[in-house]
Amino acid sequence: MAKLSKAAMDMFNDLKAYKVIATVDRQGKPNVAVKGSLMAIDEGTIVYSELYGKRTKKNLEATKKAAIVAFKGTTTYQAKGTLQGFKTSGDVFDKAAKTVKERFNLDIKNVGIIKVEEVSGGVIRM
Repeated sequence: MAKLSKAAMDMFNDLKAYKVIATVDRQGKPNVAVKGSLMAIDEGTIVYSELYGKRTKKNLEATKKAAIVAFKGTTTYQAKGTLQGFKTSGDVFDKAAKTVKERFNLDIKNVGIIKVEEVSGGVIRM
């Protein structure tokens, strides 16, 4: 299992970082969605909260695979992983719900839990 470095975890948890998740459906059609709710809960797990859309969740349920990117300035991190499931209660759900409520004043539907399998990134040299 790949592990997120402290710097990568900090980026995924940074309120000012841009975060996106890429998924594909069963036919291989890609989808990319901005997910400000993405966060690293430990060095091997990234979660995101479903707020509005349904395509990311539907694709993850179908194929289980995701690529996730967080970036700010000249620093970017990418994690690739596999969906472990969606939660509508429990510790992870409660933490995500609290964080999203504090950050965005929104309620969540569920939390997608992704096991990190590959990590890359850092400062881009220009």
